Amino acid sequence: MEFSKKQITTFIIISFFLFSFAFLDLGLGSSASYKSPDISANFTGNIENFFYGDIILYVHQDEIFDSIVERELITALEKEGFSVTVTDELRDDYGSPFIFVKSTVGTFSYTPIYSNSDVYVQFDFSASGETKYLDLEGFGNMKAVELSLDDKNDYPLLIQGNISLYNEMTGLFTYKHYQNHLARKIATSVAGNLDLIIRHNQRISSNNN
Repeated sequence: MEFSKKQITTFIIISFFLFSFAFLDLGLGSSASYKSPDISANFTGNIENFFYGDIILYVHQDEIFDSIVERELITALEKEGFSVTVTDELRDDYGSPFIFVKSTVGTFSYTPIYSNSDVYVQFDFSASGETKYLDLEGFGNMKAVELSLDDKNDYPLLIQGNISLYNEMTGLFTYKHYQNHLARKIATSVAGNLDLIIRHNQRISSNNN
């Protein structure tokens, strides 16, 4: 069977569009996000002079999407002034500020003209790098505020945040475009809330001294 030039051209165009929507980050559209953060923090030392320097990032990896979130988190944290080092190992003490992030996608609905998703995000931060009071198993327990009364050590700052994020997007866009967009929203929510809570507790520390 021979194909005409028109049929071949049509096949190429259709194949290109199918490839684009499957693998390329292309799109135009508008997006709306709704966040519901629940964040706790505690410190027993002086954090007034906490310096935005090195930070160790651990992203809980269950899906391919988590590696995209990790990439976007590096960018978002660097914009807040951190120098990020990624680790895939959980330790009791990193000797440097540490953040643990776990995202769970509840619903993810994609079409090329409208998509929406619900995501639950947990992040835990230790300014000292010690992790024994953090919920690194991702069970959602608010351990960051449960410091023992018998513990006489200073903990510069412990933070645990739980963020419920709903996002929807309308326009014309590929699957990969929306996936990257959602990961970027998760990352900026974590980095922005981390920066907000650090600065808030620095003001509290300053007023207490």
